[in-house]
Amino acid sequence: MTTRRIATAADVLDAINHLERHYPVQQWHAGDVDLWPAYRVRLFMNATLALLAQAPVPHPARRLAALAGRGLRALLQVPLAALRDRRMNDRPQPGHAAVFLSDGLSFTRQQGRWVDRVIDPLVLALQQRGQACLKLTPLAAVHVPRLLPSMLVQPAIDRLKLLARWRPLHDTDLPGFDALQIEAQLRLGEPNVPSRDWLLLQARRMHALAAWFAALLRTSGATWAFVNNYYSIEGMAFVVAARRGGLRSADLQHGLQGEHHGAYGRWAAVPAVGYTTLPDEFWVWSRDEADAIDRWRGECACHVPRISGNPWRERWLDDRDPQVAEQIENARAMRAPSPAVQVLVSLAWGLADEETDKILRAAELAGRGVGWWWRLHPVEAHRAAEFAARLRRHGLPAEHVQAVTDAPLFALIRAADVVVAHSSTVIQEATLFGVPAVVTSDYGAEIYAALVDAGRAVRATDDAAIAAAVAALPARPPLPRAPAIADMDGLARLLDSLRLPPAAALRSATR
Repeated sequence: MTTRRIATAADVLDAINHLERHYPVQQWHAGDVDLWPAYRVRLFMNATLALLAQAPVPHPARRLAALAGRGLRALLQVPLAALRDRRMNDRPQPGHAAVFLSDGLSFTRQQGRWVDRVIDPLVLALQQRGQACLKLTPLAAVHVPRLLPSMLVQPAIDRLKLLARWRPLHDTDLPGFDALQIEAQLRLGEPNVPSRDWLLLQARRMHALAAWFAALLRTSGATWAFVNNYYSIEGMAFVVAARRGGLRSADLQHGLQGEHHGAYGRWAAVPAVGYTTLPDEFWVWSRDEADAIDRWRGECACHVPRISGNPWRERWLDDRDPQVAEQIENARAMRAPSPAVQVLVSLAWGLADEETDKILRAAELAGRGVGWWWRLHPVEAHRAAEFAARLRRHGLPAEHVQAVTDAPLFALIRAADVVVAHSSTVIQEATLFGVPAVVTSDYGAEIYAALVDAGRAVRATDDAAIAAAVAALPARPPLPRAPAIADMDGLARLLDSLRLPPAAALRSATR
Protein backbone atom coordinates (compact mmCIF):
# COMPACT_ATOMS: atom_id res chain seq x y z
CA MET A 1 0.00 0.00 0.00
CA THR A 2 1.52 3.34 -1.06
CA THR A 3 1.45 6.21 1.44
CA ARG A 4 1.35 9.80 0.29
CA ARG A 5 3.98 11.92 1.99
CA ILE A 6 2.80 14.10 4.89
CA ALA A 7 5.44 16.77 5.46
CA THR A 8 3.70 19.64 7.29
CA ALA A 9 0.96 20.39 9.78
CA ALA A 10 -1.14 21.77 6.93
CA ASP A 11 -0.74 18.48 5.03
CA VAL A 12 -2.29 16.56 7.94
CA LEU A 13 -5.41 18.73 8.04
CA ASP A 14 -5.65 18.87 4.24
CA ALA A 15 -5.83 15.08 4.18
CA ILE A 16 -8.39 14.90 6.99
CA ASN A 17 -10.57 17.60 5.46
CA HIS A 18 -10.57 15.77 2.12
CA LEU A 19 -12.06 12.78 3.94
CA GLU A 20 -14.54 14.98 5.79
CA ARG A 21 -15.82 16.49 2.55
CA HIS A 22 -16.02 13.28 0.52
CA TYR A 23 -17.60 10.84 2.99
CA PRO A 24 -20.86 11.10 5.00
CA VAL A 25 -19.08 11.41 8.34
CA GLN A 26 -21.69 13.87 9.61
CA GLN A 27 -24.03 10.88 9.83
CA TRP A 28 -21.75 8.77 12.04
CA HIS A 29 -23.42 8.30 15.39
CA ALA A 30 -24.24 5.91 18.21
CA GLY A 31 -27.55 7.10 19.59
CA ASP A 32 -27.16 10.79 20.47
CA VAL A 33 -23.34 10.62 20.38
CA ASP A 34 -21.83 11.99 17.15
CA LEU A 35 -18.72 9.96 16.34
CA TRP A 36 -16.84 11.82 13.61
CA PRO A 37 -15.28 14.38 16.03
CA ALA A 38 -13.62 11.63 18.10
CA TYR A 39 -12.35 9.91 14.95
CA ARG A 40 -11.14 13.17 13.37
CA VAL A 41 -9.20 14.16 16.49
CA ARG A 42 -7.58 10.72 16.75
CA LEU A 43 -6.56 10.86 13.09
CA PHE A 44 -5.07 14.30 13.67
CA MET A 45 -3.19 13.28 16.83
CA ASN A 46 -1.86 10.04 15.35
CA ALA A 47 -0.69 11.62 12.09
CA THR A 48 0.85 14.62 13.85
CA LEU A 49 2.73 12.53 16.41
CA ALA A 50 3.97 10.24 13.63
CA LEU A 51 5.14 13.32 11.70
CA LEU A 52 6.98 14.78 14.69
CA ALA A 53 8.41 11.56 16.07
CA GLN A 54 9.21 10.21 12.59
CA ALA A 55 7.77 6.89 13.76
CA PRO A 56 4.37 5.19 13.63
CA VAL A 57 2.00 5.51 16.57
CA PRO A 58 2.31 2.77 19.20
CA HIS A 59 0.59 -0.56 18.58
CA PRO A 60 -2.85 -0.84 20.26
CA ALA A 61 -1.45 -3.51 22.60
CA ARG A 62 1.10 -1.01 23.93
CA ARG A 63 -1.63 1.57 24.41
CA LEU A 64 -3.72 -0.97 26.31
CA ALA A 65 -0.75 -1.77 28.56
CA ALA A 66 -0.22 1.94 29.20
CA LEU A 67 -3.92 2.37 30.03
CA ALA A 68 -3.76 -0.56 32.46
CA GLY A 69 -0.70 0.98 34.10
CA ARG A 70 -2.44 4.32 34.49
CA GLY A 71 -5.48 2.59 35.97
CA LEU A 72 -3.36 0.78 38.54
CA ARG A 73 -1.59 4.01 39.50
CA ALA A 74 -4.96 5.73 39.92
CA LEU A 75 -6.17 2.99 42.27
CA LEU A 76 -3.07 3.44 44.41
CA GLN A 77 -2.31 7.14 44.18
CA VAL A 78 -5.68 8.91 44.10
CA PRO A 79 -7.03 7.59 47.46
CA LEU A 80 -3.70 8.46 49.08
CA ALA A 81 -3.76 11.98 47.62
CA ALA A 82 -7.40 12.40 48.72
CA LEU A 83 -6.43 11.40 52.24
CA ARG A 84 -3.42 13.72 52.38
CA ASP A 85 -5.47 16.66 51.06
CA ARG A 86 -8.83 15.65 52.55
CA ARG A 87 -9.85 19.20 53.46
CA MET A 88 -9.93 19.99 49.75
CA ASN A 89 -12.11 17.05 48.70
CA ASP A 90 -15.46 18.05 47.20
CA ARG A 91 -18.56 16.21 46.02
CA PRO A 92 -21.69 16.95 43.96
CA GLN A 93 -24.49 18.55 45.92
CA PRO A 94 -27.35 20.92 45.09
CA GLY A 95 -26.65 24.62 44.74
CA HIS A 96 -23.77 24.70 42.24
CA ALA A 97 -23.94 27.22 39.41
CA ALA A 98 -21.31 25.50 37.26
CA VAL A 99 -19.34 22.27 37.06
CA PHE A 100 -15.79 22.27 35.68
CA LEU A 101 -13.91 19.27 34.23
CA SER A 102 -10.15 19.83 34.42
CA ASP A 103 -7.57 18.10 32.24
CA GLY A 104 -5.54 17.19 35.34
CA LEU A 105 -2.39 18.65 33.73
CA SER A 106 -2.71 22.44 33.62
CA PHE A 107 -1.37 22.96 37.12
CA THR A 108 1.37 25.18 38.45
CA ARG A 109 2.78 25.52 41.95
CA GLN A 110 2.30 28.85 43.68
CA GLN A 111 3.12 29.58 47.32
CA GLY A 112 3.09 25.91 48.25
CA ARG A 113 -0.26 25.05 46.60
CA TRP A 114 -1.19 23.74 43.16
CA VAL A 115 -3.24 26.09 41.00
CA ASP A 116 -5.23 25.00 37.94
CA ARG A 117 -4.21 27.89 35.69
CA VAL A 118 -7.17 27.40 33.32
CA ILE A 119 -10.06 26.68 35.67
CA ASP A 120 -9.22 28.26 39.02
CA PRO A 121 -9.36 31.90 37.79
CA LEU A 122 -12.94 31.31 36.56
CA VAL A 123 -13.98 29.49 39.75
CA LEU A 124 -12.59 32.35 41.86
CA ALA A 125 -14.33 34.94 39.69
CA LEU A 126 -17.66 33.11 40.04
CA GLN A 127 -17.14 32.74 43.79
CA GLN A 128 -16.66 36.50 44.01
CA ARG A 129 -20.12 36.77 42.42
CA GLY A 130 -21.55 34.47 45.09
CA GLN A 131 -21.72 31.39 42.85
CA ALA A 132 -20.67 27.95 44.06
CA CYS A 133 -18.76 25.69 41.65
CA LEU A 134 -17.77 22.04 41.54
CA LYS A 135 -14.43 21.10 40.00
CA LEU A 136 -13.70 17.57 38.76
CA THR A 137 -10.02 16.61 38.65
CA PRO A 138 -8.94 13.55 36.62
CA LEU A 139 -5.63 11.65 36.24
CA ALA A 140 -3.67 9.53 38.69
CA ALA A 141 -0.87 12.05 39.33
CA VAL A 142 -2.91 14.32 41.61
CA HIS A 143 -1.38 17.69 42.47
CA VAL A 144 -1.71 18.25 46.22
CA PRO A 145 -2.12 20.36 48.23
CA ARG A 146 -4.75 22.05 46.04
CA LEU A 147 -5.58 25.75 46.07
CA LEU A 148 -9.30 25.05 45.55
CA PRO A 149 -11.44 22.03 46.44
CA SER A 150 -12.16 19.42 43.78
CA MET A 151 -13.57 15.93 43.32
CA LEU A 152 -10.93 13.39 42.28
CA VAL A 153 -12.56 11.31 39.56
CA GLN A 154 -9.93 9.14 37.86
CA PRO A 155 -10.76 5.81 39.56
CA ALA A 156 -14.41 6.21 38.51
CA ILE A 157 -13.40 7.12 34.95
CA ASP A 158 -11.09 4.09 34.70
CA ARG A 159 -13.80 1.74 36.00
CA LEU A 160 -16.40 3.07 33.56
CA LYS A 161 -14.03 2.85 30.59
CA LEU A 162 -13.02 -0.68 31.48
CA LEU A 163 -16.59 -1.95 31.88
CA ALA A 164 -17.80 -0.08 28.78
CA ARG A 165 -16.24 -2.76 26.55
CA TRP A 166 -19.26 -4.96 27.31
CA ARG A 167 -21.85 -2.20 27.08
CA PRO A 168 -24.42 -2.77 24.31
CA LEU A 169 -24.67 -0.15 21.55
CA HIS A 170 -27.96 0.80 19.93
CA ASP A 171 -28.86 2.91 16.90
CA THR A 172 -25.30 2.96 15.52
CA ASP A 173 -24.54 4.03 11.97
CA LEU A 174 -21.16 4.49 10.24
CA PRO A 175 -21.98 4.96 6.52
CA GLY A 176 -18.95 4.88 4.25
CA PHE A 177 -16.56 3.89 7.05
CA ASP A 178 -14.72 1.10 5.20
CA ALA A 179 -14.06 3.24 2.11
CA LEU A 180 -12.91 6.18 4.25
CA GLN A 181 -10.58 3.95 6.23
CA ILE A 182 -8.88 2.69 3.05
CA GLU A 183 -8.36 6.21 1.70
CA ALA A 184 -7.21 7.48 5.08
CA GLN A 185 -4.56 4.74 5.16
CA LEU A 186 -3.35 5.86 1.73
CA ARG A 187 -3.18 9.52 2.73
CA LEU A 188 -2.03 9.32 6.36
CA GLY A 189 -0.33 5.96 6.69
CA GLU A 190 -1.98 2.71 7.72
CA PRO A 191 -0.74 2.64 11.37
CA ASN A 192 -2.20 6.11 11.99
CA VAL A 193 -5.79 5.22 11.05
CA PRO A 194 -8.04 3.86 13.83
CA SER A 195 -10.20 0.81 13.18
CA ARG A 196 -13.98 0.45 13.32
CA ASP A 197 -13.57 -1.54 16.55
CA TRP A 198 -11.62 1.34 18.09
CA LEU A 199 -14.36 3.83 17.23
CA LEU A 200 -17.15 1.59 18.55
CA LEU A 201 -15.22 1.14 21.81
CA GLN A 202 -14.96 4.92 22.16
CA ALA A 203 -18.71 5.16 21.53
CA ARG A 204 -19.36 2.70 24.37
CA ARG A 205 -17.01 4.63 26.65
CA MET A 206 -18.62 7.97 25.83
CA HIS A 207 -22.09 6.59 26.57
CA ALA A 208 -20.93 5.13 29.89
CA LEU A 209 -19.10 8.30 30.94
CA ALA A 210 -21.92 10.58 29.75
CA ALA A 211 -24.44 8.69 31.89
CA TRP A 212 -22.20 9.08 34.94
CA PHE A 213 -21.50 12.77 34.29
CA ALA A 214 -25.21 13.41 33.66
CA ALA A 215 -26.15 12.04 37.09
CA LEU A 216 -23.47 14.20 38.69
CA LEU A 217 -24.64 17.32 36.83
CA ARG A 218 -28.25 16.66 37.85
CA THR A 219 -27.26 16.43 41.50
CA SER A 220 -25.26 19.67 41.30
CA GLY A 221 -28.16 21.72 39.94
CA ALA A 222 -25.70 23.54 37.66
CA THR A 223 -26.70 25.40 34.51
CA TRP A 224 -23.21 25.55 32.95
CA ALA A 225 -20.60 22.85 32.25
CA PHE A 226 -17.02 23.94 31.51
CA VAL A 227 -14.23 21.71 30.20
CA ASN A 228 -10.65 22.61 29.32
CA ASN A 229 -9.99 19.70 26.98
CA TYR A 230 -13.23 18.87 25.20
CA TYR A 231 -11.53 16.69 22.57
CA SER A 232 -10.59 13.89 24.96
CA ILE A 233 -13.10 11.02 25.21
CA GLU A 234 -13.90 12.19 28.74
CA GLY A 235 -14.38 15.77 27.53
CA MET A 236 -16.74 14.77 24.73
CA ALA A 237 -18.76 12.60 27.13
CA PHE A 238 -19.00 15.57 29.52
CA VAL A 239 -20.32 17.74 26.68
CA VAL A 240 -22.91 15.09 25.76
CA ALA A 241 -23.97 14.84 29.42
CA ALA A 242 -24.43 18.61 29.59
CA ARG A 243 -26.54 18.55 26.43
CA ARG A 244 -28.74 15.76 27.81
CA GLY A 245 -29.29 17.73 31.00
CA GLY A 246 -30.05 21.03 29.32
CA LEU A 247 -26.83 22.71 30.50
CA ARG A 248 -24.82 25.09 28.37
CA SER A 249 -21.29 23.76 27.70
CA ALA A 250 -18.08 25.65 26.99
CA ASP A 251 -14.49 24.65 26.25
CA LEU A 252 -11.85 26.79 27.99
CA GLN A 253 -8.70 27.42 25.97
CA HIS A 254 -5.65 25.84 27.60
CA GLY A 255 -3.00 26.06 24.87
CA LEU A 256 -2.37 26.37 21.16
CA GLN A 257 -5.45 26.61 18.94
CA GLY A 258 -5.99 28.12 15.51
CA GLU A 259 -5.67 26.80 11.99
CA HIS A 260 -3.11 24.10 12.80
CA HIS A 261 -5.01 22.28 15.55
CA GLY A 262 -7.42 19.62 14.34
CA ALA A 263 -9.82 20.08 17.26
CA TYR A 264 -10.16 23.85 16.78
CA GLY A 265 -9.23 24.72 13.22
CA ARG A 266 -10.33 24.02 9.65
CA TRP A 267 -13.28 21.71 10.19
CA ALA A 268 -15.08 21.02 6.92
CA ALA A 269 -18.78 20.53 6.17
CA VAL A 270 -19.99 20.95 9.76
CA PRO A 271 -23.72 20.07 10.01
CA ALA A 272 -26.12 22.99 10.39
CA VAL A 273 -27.12 21.65 13.82
CA GLY A 274 -23.50 21.11 14.85
CA TYR A 275 -22.05 18.02 16.52
CA THR A 276 -23.32 16.71 19.86
CA THR A 277 -19.76 16.01 21.00
CA LEU A 278 -18.56 19.60 20.43
CA PRO A 279 -19.32 22.24 23.08
CA ASP A 280 -21.92 24.96 22.63
CA GLU A 281 -19.23 27.60 23.08
CA PHE A 282 -15.47 28.03 22.90
CA TRP A 283 -14.02 30.54 25.37
CA VAL A 284 -10.80 31.67 23.73
CA TRP A 285 -7.94 34.02 24.50
CA SER A 286 -8.03 36.36 21.52
CA ARG A 287 -9.67 37.37 18.26
CA ASP A 288 -7.25 35.11 16.34
CA GLU A 289 -8.64 31.91 17.90
CA ALA A 290 -12.21 33.17 17.59
CA ASP A 291 -11.76 33.93 13.90
CA ALA A 292 -10.31 30.45 13.29
CA ILE A 293 -13.47 28.89 14.74
CA ASP A 294 -15.83 31.28 12.96
CA ARG A 295 -14.27 30.37 9.62
CA TRP A 296 -15.31 26.72 9.90
CA ARG A 297 -18.59 26.93 11.78
CA GLY A 298 -20.07 29.10 9.02
CA GLU A 299 -23.84 29.34 9.31
CA CYS A 300 -23.98 26.86 12.18
CA ALA A 301 -25.58 28.46 15.25
CA CYS A 302 -23.62 26.10 17.53
CA HIS A 303 -20.00 26.07 18.69
CA VAL A 304 -19.83 29.84 19.16
CA PRO A 305 -16.46 31.40 20.06
CA ARG A 306 -16.41 33.97 22.86
CA ILE A 307 -13.32 35.95 23.81
CA SER A 308 -12.54 35.60 27.53
CA GLY A 309 -8.93 36.68 27.40
CA ASN A 310 -6.36 34.63 29.31
CA PRO A 311 -6.98 35.62 32.93
CA TRP A 312 -4.01 33.65 34.25
CA ARG A 313 -1.60 35.31 31.82
CA GLU A 314 -3.10 38.75 32.32
CA ARG A 315 -2.38 38.51 36.01
CA TRP A 316 1.31 38.01 35.28
CA LEU A 317 1.38 41.24 33.30
CA ASP A 318 0.40 43.19 36.42
CA ASP A 319 3.52 44.40 38.23
CA ARG A 320 1.39 45.69 41.10
CA ASP A 321 0.37 42.17 42.18
CA PRO A 322 2.53 41.23 45.21
CA GLN A 323 2.29 37.49 44.51
CA VAL A 324 3.45 38.06 40.93
CA ALA A 325 6.42 40.11 42.17
CA GLU A 326 7.32 37.41 44.69
CA GLN A 327 7.20 34.58 42.14
CA ILE A 328 9.28 36.53 39.62
CA GLU A 329 11.87 37.23 42.31
CA ASN A 330 11.93 33.51 43.19
CA ALA A 331 12.55 32.69 39.52
CA ARG A 332 15.34 35.26 39.25
CA ALA A 333 16.97 33.71 42.31
CA MET A 334 17.41 30.49 40.28
CA ARG A 335 19.48 32.26 37.62
CA ALA A 336 23.08 31.13 37.50
CA PRO A 337 25.35 33.72 39.20
CA SER A 338 27.69 34.49 36.31
CA PRO A 339 25.99 33.94 32.89
CA ALA A 340 24.80 37.08 31.16
CA VAL A 341 22.04 35.21 29.32
CA GLN A 342 19.36 32.99 30.87
CA VAL A 343 17.54 30.56 28.57
CA LEU A 344 14.25 28.84 29.35
CA VAL A 345 13.81 25.58 27.41
CA SER A 346 10.23 24.30 27.23
CA LEU A 347 10.48 20.62 26.36
CA ALA A 348 7.81 18.73 24.44
CA TRP A 349 6.91 15.05 24.67
CA GLY A 350 6.30 12.34 22.09
CA LEU A 351 9.05 13.67 19.80
CA ALA A 352 12.08 11.99 18.30
CA ASP A 353 14.99 11.96 20.79
CA GLU A 354 17.03 14.09 18.42
CA GLU A 355 14.74 17.07 19.07
CA THR A 356 15.93 17.20 22.69
CA ASP A 357 19.48 15.99 21.95
CA LYS A 358 20.19 18.91 19.62
CA ILE A 359 19.17 21.42 22.31
CA LEU A 360 21.48 19.66 24.78
CA ARG A 361 24.31 19.93 22.25
CA ALA A 362 23.45 23.61 21.74
CA ALA A 363 23.78 24.17 25.49
CA GLU A 364 27.23 22.58 25.39
CA LEU A 365 28.24 24.76 22.43
CA ALA A 366 26.98 27.94 24.11
CA GLY A 367 29.47 27.56 26.94
CA ARG A 368 29.43 28.93 30.46
CA GLY A 369 28.24 32.38 29.42
CA VAL A 370 24.71 31.06 29.07
CA GLY A 371 22.51 29.61 31.81
CA TRP A 372 19.83 27.03 30.94
CA TRP A 373 16.53 26.23 32.63
CA TRP A 374 14.89 22.97 31.55
CA ARG A 375 11.11 22.71 31.94
CA LEU A 376 9.46 19.34 31.30
CA HIS A 377 6.04 19.01 29.70
CA PRO A 378 3.34 18.31 32.34
CA VAL A 379 2.90 14.78 30.96
CA GLU A 380 6.53 14.04 31.90
CA ALA A 381 6.86 16.19 35.03
CA HIS A 382 7.40 13.05 37.11
CA ARG A 383 10.62 12.33 35.17
CA ALA A 384 12.53 15.37 36.45
CA ALA A 385 15.18 13.30 38.27
CA GLU A 386 15.72 11.15 35.17
CA PHE A 387 16.18 14.23 32.98
CA ALA A 388 18.54 15.81 35.53
CA ALA A 389 20.74 12.71 35.25
CA ARG A 390 20.69 13.12 31.47
CA LEU A 391 21.90 16.71 31.83
CA ARG A 392 24.75 15.62 34.08
CA ARG A 393 25.86 13.08 31.47
CA HIS A 394 26.24 16.03 29.10
CA GLY A 395 28.20 18.00 31.69
CA LEU A 396 25.36 20.51 32.13
CA PRO A 397 24.02 21.93 35.42
CA ALA A 398 20.96 20.03 36.60
CA GLU A 399 19.99 21.41 40.00
CA HIS A 400 16.75 23.22 39.09
CA VAL A 401 14.87 20.81 36.78
CA GLN A 402 12.09 19.96 39.25
CA ALA A 403 11.77 23.53 40.53
CA VAL A 404 11.60 24.97 37.01
CA THR A 405 9.07 22.34 35.92
CA ASP A 406 6.82 23.14 38.89
CA ALA A 407 7.21 26.94 38.92
CA PRO A 408 4.67 29.28 37.27
CA LEU A 409 5.60 29.48 33.59
CA PHE A 410 5.04 33.22 33.32
CA ALA A 411 7.33 33.94 36.27
CA LEU A 412 10.07 32.00 34.47
CA ILE A 413 9.42 33.81 31.18
CA ARG A 414 9.67 37.18 32.88
CA ALA A 415 12.95 36.15 34.54
CA ALA A 416 14.47 34.72 31.32
CA ASP A 417 16.20 36.43 28.40
CA VAL A 418 15.36 33.89 25.70
CA VAL A 419 12.84 31.04 25.34
CA VAL A 420 13.65 27.89 23.34
CA ALA A 421 10.98 25.40 22.23
CA HIS A 422 10.08 22.95 19.49
CA SER A 423 6.48 24.12 18.96
CA SER A 424 5.08 24.88 22.40
CA THR A 425 2.57 27.63 23.14
CA VAL A 426 5.36 29.16 25.24
CA ILE A 427 6.74 30.60 21.97
CA GLN A 428 3.66 32.76 21.59
CA GLU A 429 3.44 33.50 25.31
CA ALA A 430 7.05 34.64 25.57
CA THR A 431 6.74 37.20 22.81
CA LEU A 432 3.70 38.69 24.56
CA PHE A 433 5.99 39.34 27.53
CA GLY A 434 8.64 40.89 25.31
CA VAL A 435 10.96 37.84 25.47
CA PRO A 436 12.29 36.56 22.11
CA ALA A 437 11.89 32.90 21.20
CA VAL A 438 13.95 30.33 19.32
CA VAL A 439 11.82 27.80 17.38
CA THR A 440 13.76 24.58 16.95
CA SER A 441 11.61 22.78 14.35
CA ASP A 442 10.14 23.33 10.92
CA TYR A 443 6.79 22.30 12.39
CA GLY A 444 7.00 25.06 15.01
CA ALA A 445 8.15 27.59 12.41
CA GLU A 446 5.09 26.70 10.32
CA ILE A 447 2.70 27.17 13.23
CA TYR A 448 4.32 30.43 14.35
CA ALA A 449 5.16 31.75 10.90
CA ALA A 450 3.70 35.18 11.72
CA LEU A 451 6.02 35.55 14.73
CA VAL A 452 9.04 34.42 12.71
CA ASP A 453 8.18 36.79 9.85
CA ALA A 454 7.79 39.66 12.33
CA GLY A 455 11.19 38.94 13.88
CA ARG A 456 9.69 38.10 17.28
CA ALA A 457 10.87 34.50 16.98
CA VAL A 458 13.82 32.90 15.15
CA ARG A 459 13.87 29.54 13.39
CA ALA A 460 16.96 27.49 14.31
CA THR A 461 16.74 23.76 13.68
CA ASP A 462 20.23 22.40 14.43
CA ASP A 463 22.51 22.65 17.45
CA ALA A 464 24.88 25.28 16.03
CA ALA A 465 22.01 27.48 14.86
CA ILE A 466 20.25 27.22 18.24
CA ALA A 467 23.44 28.17 20.11
CA ALA A 468 24.04 31.11 17.76
CA ALA A 469 20.46 32.37 18.09
CA VAL A 470 20.58 32.17 21.89
CA ALA A 471 23.76 34.26 21.88
CA ALA A 472 22.45 36.85 19.40
CA LEU A 473 18.85 37.46 20.48
CA PRO A 474 19.48 39.22 23.81
CA ALA A 475 21.62 41.80 22.01
CA ARG A 476 18.69 42.87 19.83
CA PRO A 477 16.48 45.84 20.79
CA PRO A 478 13.91 44.63 23.36
CA LEU A 479 10.52 43.52 22.13
CA PRO A 480 7.48 45.49 23.30
CA ARG A 481 5.37 43.81 25.96
CA ALA A 482 1.65 43.23 25.57
CA PRO A 483 -0.40 45.66 27.68
CA ALA A 484 -1.99 44.33 30.85
CA ILE A 485 -5.79 44.12 30.82
CA ALA A 486 -6.92 45.74 34.05
CA ASP A 487 -9.23 43.61 36.22
CA MET A 488 -9.52 40.91 33.52
CA ASP A 489 -12.31 42.88 31.81
CA GLY A 490 -12.83 40.32 29.03
CA LEU A 491 -13.61 37.54 31.49
CA ALA A 492 -15.65 39.82 33.75
CA ARG A 493 -17.93 40.89 30.91
CA LEU A 494 -18.35 37.30 29.78
CA LEU A 495 -19.26 36.04 33.25
CA ASP A 496 -21.73 38.91 33.68
CA SER A 497 -23.41 37.86 30.42
CA LEU A 498 -24.14 34.33 31.71
CA ARG A 499 -27.09 35.60 33.77
CA LEU A 500 -26.64 32.89 36.37
CA PRO A 501 -29.34 32.82 39.04
CA PRO A 502 -28.35 34.26 42.43
CA ALA A 503 -26.75 31.78 44.79
CA ALA A 504 -29.69 32.03 47.20
CA ALA A 505 -32.10 31.14 44.41
CA LEU A 506 -29.99 28.13 43.45
CA ARG A 507 -30.04 26.85 47.02
CA SER A 508 -33.78 27.31 47.48
CA ALA A 509 -34.57 25.69 44.12
CA THR A 510 -32.73 22.51 45.11
CA ARG A 511 -34.16 22.07 48.59
